[in-house]
Amino acid sequence: MKGRQIIGFGIYLLVGVFTLFWGLLYFFSHEMMPYHKQAIGKNWAEIERGTQIIIIAMMESIGAANLIIGFIVLILLLIPFRRGEVWVNWTIFLAGIVFSGLAFFITFKVHLATSASTPWYLFPFIMALIVLGFIFSLGMEKKKIQS
Repeated sequence: MKGRQIIGFGIYLLVGVFTLFWGLLYFFSHEMMPYHKQAIGKNWAEIERGTQIIIIAMMESIGAANLIIGFIVLILLLIPFRRGEVWVNWTIFLAGIVFSGLAFFITFKVHLATSASTPWYLFPFIMALIVLGFIFSLGMEKKKIQS
């Protein structure tokens, strides 16, 4: 890897680790996040047991999705990215923009509808990191195998 690609690798690595952290946070939560409470207008204890179970299941699903995306990014970085395979930069870029763009759309929509302090502002930052990682990683070439 060249200097630029090392910077791109580091930026993508940061995004992958953040995604894993976010996934762990959601997957192992035992109650809803503070911004969920703001949106619903109730504390956790005020919510019926069945609704609590559904909320936790949805949070675990979001957590699982983030864990999967984070692991995929790390695997792509550690194997094909380090080999210099061009397709991996496009894959991480496109998947990352779509995933974080959708997360932004959802969290911002909840913020607008409820005035809850959702973490919508994190996703434009993540998208900016993904764009930077992509730009720094442009020009990757697969290493030629010499015989």
